[in-house]
Amino acid sequence: MKSYRASQSGWHSVKGGSSDYVIVDAFSIDDIVATLNLKSVDVVKIDVEGAEVEALFGSRETLKTFQPKVILEIVNGGNSSLLKSSPII
Repeated sequence: MKSYRASQSGWHSVKGGSSDYVIVDAFSIDDIVATLNLKSVDVVKIDVEGAEVEALFGSRETLKTFQPKVILEIVNGGNSSLLKSSPII
C-alpha cells in the first residue's frame, strides 16, 4: 500500500495529497486479531489520517465479537460522511 508523506510528522496518509510516498505493509485489525489469536480486545485506537471508514470496515468482526471501547480520530475531509450512512457492524 502507498503511504503518502506529509510535510509534518504524523500527517502521513494512505489517501494521497502528495507525490512523495513509500510502500508499506498494511493489515486489517481483524487480520491482526486472528493472526495473534487474541482472546480479548478491550480498546481499539484508530488514527489513520483520512482512512477511518476503511479501518472500521477492517475491524468489523473484532468490534462485533469483543465490543471494545473505540477511540477514533476523524480527519476533516475524510470519508467520515460514510459513517453516518453505512452500517459498520
